[in-house]
Amino acid sequence: MRHIATIYALSFGFAAAACAQSSSQDRAEFISGSSEGTIVCKSEKAMVTLMKTRTAMMALNLDILHRLEESGDCFAMPRGWLMLEAQDPPLDQQEDHAAKLVVRTPDGIVHMWGTPFGGD
Repeated sequence: MRHIATIYALSFGFAAAACAQSSSQDRAEFISGSSEGTIVCKSEKAMVTLMKTRTAMMALNLDILHRLEESGDCFAMPRGWLMLEAQDPPLDQQEDHAAKLVVRTPDGIVHMWGTPFGGD
């Protein structure tokens, strides 16, 4: 009986250690970061167009988004891209200006445009 309890305790310990290691790897990936799926645009004009066509519920207008994606003006950031910094326009100019973004890609740092306050 004692051996069964010891084996049970050891197997529980191994399972807990494996779970903790998996959890720490997930946290490390989260910390290293990815802003995957965040909508960004290559030009401020494209982002302002997208912002001004939001629906009443503040959701993006998908027809406009698809048109801007097809033209290559806007896209959803792929996995591994991380928004490092967002410089929002002054509060009184947020209807006509987009936030300036600094984005880390696997190939280096790029400057993009996004919605004020870094939302998507």
